[in-house]
Amino acid sequence: MAAEAPAAEKRFHEQLHVQILAAMVAGATVGLIFGEAALPWVGWMGTLFVRLLRMIIVPLIFASVVSGVASVGGGRSLGRLGLKTVGYYVLSSLLAILVGLLLVNLLEPGVGASIGSAVRAEMPEIETPKSLLEIFLRLVPLNPIEAMATGDMLGIIFFAIMVGAALTRIGDYHRERLTEIVNAAFDLIMTMTGWIIRLAPIGVFGLMAQAVAGSGFDTFRALGLYMVTIAVGLTIHLVVTLPLLLWLLARIKPWVHFRNMTDAMVTAFSTSSSAATLPVTLRTVEKEVGVSNRISSFVIPMGATINMDGTALYECVGVIFIS
Repeated sequence: MAAEAPAAEKRFHEQLHVQILAAMVAGATVGLIFGEAALPWVGWMGTLFVRLLRMIIVPLIFASVVSGVASVGGGRSLGRLGLKTVGYYVLSSLLAILVGLLLVNLLEPGVGASIGSAVRAEMPEIETPKSLLEIFLRLVPLNPIEAMATGDMLGIIFFAIMVGAALTRIGDYHRERLTEIVNAAFDLIMTMTGWIIRLAPIGVFGLMAQAVAGSGFDTFRALGLYMVTIAVGLTIHLVVTLPLLLWLLARIKPWVHFRNMTDAMVTAFSTSSSAATLPVTLRTVEKEVGVSNRISSFVIPMGATINMDGTALYECVGVIFIS
């Protein structure tokens, strides 16, 4: 894969996050001025970009996790990394929930709110697991190919971890050759990912135009205090909780880390999907932050699937708001 110039050496207008931010402003402006008339002309750009990102997710997750687990090794090394990863994810999600609980009880956005006139729709039945054991059993896919076809991320990750761990246990001859194939596949997919990421400004332009043209800004006024509660909670988590974790656990300067992660953060904001942002996150963590592929290829796919801090905060506030 061809080497790219570091972000610091690029001109201001050539930096990806600058182009994405400009595309967001331009897309919102076009959607606001032209309304739904703009959708046939620009809406397809966002749809195509998201489809391209989702196209690459499954092979990227499988190849990256297998490569990462194989390079970490089995046994204690993998166990330590897994425990540290899950421990951090649980801690950050718990802190996000606590922030949401504090704010929703202080601001009380649901008090006096009238949503009785909201359009009612028949809700589908939701199957909930009956026990903790059932949750763990669902991690094991009955058919790995079907899990890949349906986008069952947890099933894909579990199978990939098994494959990577098995690679460390077979004979040297086969292990070396299979590892080379997996690493080559990962490099191939990352090259494709680079092509897709270059289209990010065009895709974000279409997504923003589509969002603003389809709903306008009236939607954002409907539940103002509820939105303020969510926004304040996410802001506190972003500028207080996560920087403290970075500083206390990793001794990393938060502002330096956030600056290096700008491309991934802006893409996540514009696509509203951690899964769709996964290719950008992996590339940014390795190229800009300097995390080894051995660690990032194992930790990042798991984080995009189970470490949903924003969702945890949002659902906590949402449940109390509705009640």
